[in-house]
Amino acid sequence: MDIGVCVTHDAGNMEEKILRMKAQGFRRCQLLTWNMALWTDEEAVRLRECFKAHDTEITAFWCGMEGPAERNFYD
Repeated sequence: MDIGVCVTHDAGNMEEKILRMKAQGFRRCQLLTWNMALWTDEEAVRLRECFKAHDTEITAFWCGMEGPAERNFYD
């Protein structure tokens, strides 16, 4: 089974994170981010190119929204 890891998205050191992920034997990841300022078309292109260059891929994207949040079945 080919499993992945969670990788936190930031503007600065994504290539370093991808290389660390590969060094640990993983090629796939779930990308995590809270920074809505990074949710741009330009950043998507940059990420796509960086992951492709290292023969890795993002298989899921988890995002957190700003402001109050209720994580239950009632609110």
